[in-house]
Amino acid sequence: MTTCLPPYRLVRLHLTSRRTLPALALTAAVAVALRACLQWAGDAGSPARLLPLIGVLGTAAVTSVAGRSPIGEPERATGHLLPLLRLLHSGGHAVIAALALALATHGVPLPDGTTVLIRNLAGVTGMALLAAVALGASLAWIPPTGYCLLCAAGLEQQWTNAAVWPLRPPHDTMAAAAAATLLAVGLLSFTLRGARDTRHDHAAA
Repeated sequence: MTTCLPPYRLVRLHLTSRRTLPALALTAAVAVALRACLQWAGDAGSPARLLPLIGVLGTAAVTSVAGRSPIGEPERATGHLLPLLRLLHSGGHAVIAALALALATHGVPLPDGTTVLIRNLAGVTGMALLAAVALGASLAWIPPTGYCLLCAAGLEQQWTNAAVWPLRPPHDTMAAAAAATLLAVGLLSFTLRGARDTRHDHAAA
């Protein structure tokens, strides 16, 4: 991919190299599975609150893993358009993930509402993008998974402190600020640096 190509071709090649269609299909599958599980669980207390967080984790992980470059460092020499392509790809995928989860939960009673679902998706997505920058896209799911496990434990223990902001109520300003900050920093870092090149990523390409 070179910068002498027309912009539309650069965009198409970037999306193709990131396996965008399979990533979108996986996002849709997570959303459908979330709806099915919510309908099965009903309003069953902790499970009904935990399932949306699992859906958030799944879609956020897809967003970060889909940012993997199949060729690694040589792609960074393609010029100034690469950061913009990263932003459009990861940001666009995050928006689509939010729409998918919102549609999947439409008409299904959520204990904390759609606002918390989207807020948590924003924060966990930012966390996953930061992990992709630090660890590589193939390992980006690990830190947010560990954090969501902590939140699951906090849900059982009824924690409400700032360390588990995804468990805080819909209109909690601190939780919204934490999620917005994570998303902004994650998107900015990923846009400027991209996912870290790792041997595992190239082996999977």
